[in-house]
Amino acid sequence: MKLIVCDPGDLSVGIQPCSWSIDCPFEQAYVDEQILEEFRQTIKELYRAHVDMKVEAVYDFEIKAQDEYWSEIEKEDRIAYLQDKKEREENELPF
Repeated sequence: MKLIVCDPGDLSVGIQPCSWSIDCPFEQAYVDEQILEEFRQTIKELYRAHVDMKVEAVYDFEIKAQDEYWSEIEKEDRIAYLQDKKEREENELPF
């Protein structure tokens, strides 16, 4: 499991965004939510000292869950689009 630390940078002054991948010393299945959040906050505090206080951290399983959520939404949108397209084609005049 990884914790991804992100610094959004500030493009208006030429500071590029960057990120770091931290290997967690535990697996999600073996720790509770409180430990996950404490670890996240500790790592954020460590990086804030070096990145102008603008740091976020997200676990890889959170990214995966979000990707799956949006993938499902996109799938539902595609199905709705195809159903709508089929209905429009069926209702078209033959000339």
